[in-house]
Amino acid sequence: MNEPFPIWPHTGAILVGGLGLPACAPKEGAGMWDGQTMLEQVINTMLRVCRSVVIVGGNREFPSGQTKRVRQLRNPDLDLSPLSGLAALLGSNLDSSYLIAACNQPFLTIPLLRQLVEGNPSRPHLFLVAKGISFHPFPGYYPATLLETVKQALSSKGTLIRAVFDEHPPLWIPISESEENHLLSVNPPAQLEKLQQLAGHNSVSY
Repeated sequence: MNEPFPIWPHTGAILVGGLGLPACAPKEGAGMWDGQTMLEQVINTMLRVCRSVVIVGGNREFPSGQTKRVRQLRNPDLDLSPLSGLAALLGSNLDSSYLIAACNQPFLTIPLLRQLVEGNPSRPHLFLVAKGISFHPFPGYYPATLLETVKQALSSKGTLIRAVFDEHPPLWIPISESEENHLLSVNPPAQLEKLQQLAGHNSVSY
């Protein structure tokens, strides 16, 4: 039997209201086929990789489960963009390194997330599909040293998150097109319902 993955000694973060989607809050309570909510799926996967998890954003309390390893960081900025969430997190001084996902990515796997926390800790780490054209800022590894660049990007109206990487080129981690399915961000609740109907009672292997 394979040995379990060692716990990464840094913080996992989950952006609520990130990706410019303030509708994330009602979605996090959407039930998955194993009885957990979408947010609980992401939390539980993160807890098996990171020493602790912080939920970033949201204007109400979110369930933290039965562990003291989960906390919530309120975002004082009403802008629920990923840059806003990043600025709040990186400026919180909770840690020097973060593994960040969105609250609507319930299909993330432990092996994939483990790849993001390996390599040069001074550079951000992102996934890249060799033959694809999609850009995936989440999940990703982000060092706290990106804070000033994120603040500058946030102050420039209309600036997208990818502008951060113009100044700080990421370490690109190649993945296959089939693995890219695990990075799926579920947006409208109806999309999750459709996925559940297509999958039946099958679940993603974590």
